[in-house]
Amino acid sequence: MIYFILTFIFLMTTHELSHIFMAKACGMRIKKIGFTCKPLPHVYVSVIENNLSLLKRILFMISGNFTTIFFFMIGLLYFDVPRIIYFAFAFQIIIELNPFYSDYSLLLSYIKAHSKLKITFLQNKKYPTKEEINIMYKKENQEHLYSKEWYWHLFIWAMIIIILLSPKFIISLI
Repeated sequence: MIYFILTFIFLMTTHELSHIFMAKACGMRIKKIGFTCKPLPHVYVSVIENNLSLLKRILFMISGNFTTIFFFMIGLLYFDVPRIIYFAFAFQIIIELNPFYSDYSLLLSYIKAHSKLKITFLQNKKYPTKEEINIMYKKENQEHLYSKEWYWHLFIWAMIIIILLSPKFIISLI
């Protein structure tokens, strides 16, 4: 059990460090690194998003998940990973990819809001204020839950859980 906990802490740390490194690489300013229990206990990195391009936002959001999956693949391909460490990786991946509150859920909401803001800008020839942008992001985040895209995310997430926890897949690791 201690290996599970240590591996899980390592994965959470590298996940957040990836966000920090990507933020620095993209020239973002880090506003806060914190811990919250909403909706689940987790550490987070918050950045100041003034005039942040969509590409930089996407890179920032996926960097943590990419790092976890990268270490998982390296472990599976090149090392004899004990089952308890495999389960720590699987647990971390399942948490990171969940459709209820994950980087991908936030990213999908962000992309929708970004598209709507672009249309608003083109129609009005006036860039929205920070307050209008924040309202749009929050609205899209609320509307994303139980949308068509959210259900696709839920379906893919369920398939990943089945694959990661499949007895045949786990036995093939032994």
